[in-house]
Amino acid sequence: MLPFQKKLRDNIRQAMKSCEVTQAELASRIGFTSVSISRIISGKTTLTEAHLAKFADALDFDPEVFFSGIGSPAYGDAEANRKLKEIRDIMDDE
Repeated sequence: MLPFQKKLRDNIRQAMKSCEVTQAELASRIGFTSVSISRIISGKTTLTEAHLAKFADALDFDPEVFFSGIGSPAYGDAEANRKLKEIRDIMDDE
């Protein structure tokens, strides 16, 4: 797993913690199983822009929250900006 992806997953965990939302609750809100959420957050399943859009919506967060701390070249600033745009496009289409 690349540092960029690990940081995204860490930020998702932090957002869930700040909202006091468990994996089971998040799964219920977006129509996934708890196992699916666990696999996505642990890195066993690919984290997609669509997942991030669903997580942001379910947690009532701007998706930019997930990219906190990813603005350095080590995490791929251009890639983070591209992904954030894709996530916002997905959210606008829903």
